[in-house]
Parts: sequence; structure tokens; C-alpha cells
Amino acid sequence: MVSEQPTGKVIAMLARAGWRVIRTRGSHSVWEGPRGTRITVPDGHRVISPGVMRAVLAAMREDEAK
Repeated sequence: MVSEQPTGKVIAMLARAGWRVIRTRGSHSVWEGPRGTRITVPDGHRVISPGVMRAVLAAMREDEAK
């Protein structure tokens, strides 16, 4: 079961895994993985919801599998 996470922790996790911000609009940033997978992260919020956290983890797994 995935729980909500602090935004800073999620951003740090993506950066350590080699992901980078390709654009920002408002309170959301689009991140791109080393192999081209993209995910939108609501980084203007204090916490990342469980549903978005699941999507981030799935995108990271997908990028690793490419």
C-alpha cells in the first residue's frame, strides 16, 4: 500500500534516479526519465497523494524496463 509522501522526498527520489525536469507550468512539473518516460508531478503541493505516488513509481519501473 502506497501512502502520501512529502513532495521534497519524491523530487529527491526522481533526481537520484536520473530523472530531470523538462518543463514547469504552474504548480506541476514534467519529469523525463533516462530512457524517455515522462511523468507529471504536482511539485507546488506539500504532499504527493497516494494515487500520484503510484503513478510515479509505475513510471520509474517502466523507464527501467525500457
